[in-house]
Amino acid sequence: MKTSSEQIKHIDDFLSGQLSTEDHLLAEAKLLLQPQFKWNVFLQKKVRALAIAFGRKKVRAEAEAIGRQMLTSPQEAAFQKNIQQLFNQH
Repeated sequence: MKTSSEQIKHIDDFLSGQLSTEDHLLAEAKLLLQPQFKWNVFLQKKVRALAIAFGRKKVRAEAEAIGRQMLTSPQEAAFQKNIQQLFNQH
């Protein structure tokens, strides 16, 4: 069964608590009565978790690249000296 973009948005709104009380209750009932809806909600939760994990991985990679640049670039000599002094103090 194909999931429409409207259904995906509805499920996303449900998962993020953006539905009205009435729509939220209807979605809860659909979870109990419609196995396909329950499956789609499960899959949407997985997609959201993967998107969050990917975002964290991307941010981590960008931070590491900036750190490498700061520690190796000749233009950042003053920063490198400050870091070295911090480690020499302890």
